[in-house]
Amino acid sequence: MLRNNTTIDEKFNLILKKIEQIEKQLQGKQDLTKRANVKEYLNISEGTLNNYMKDGRFRQGVHYTKEFKGLKSKIVFIESAIINFKGIK
Repeated sequence: MLRNNTTIDEKFNLILKKIEQIEKQLQGKQDLTKRANVKEYLNISEGTLNNYMKDGRFRQGVHYTKEFKGLKSKIVFIESAIINFKGIK
């Protein structure tokens, strides 16, 4: 009986460790579709981000998209492109 309990306890502890690992990974993950998080991730200012979009370092359809709601537009960044940009930069 003790052997079965130990095996269950070992499996339970292994599952807990995996959950902790996943939680640690998720804590460091930012939503890179949002302007504020992109600035923080790249460690740049608002002005620099605007310059990246104006001078073509960030291209619409590659690094970001524009969503229109009535008369307002919203910029949504493309996470994979932002991560790639940081790797190249």
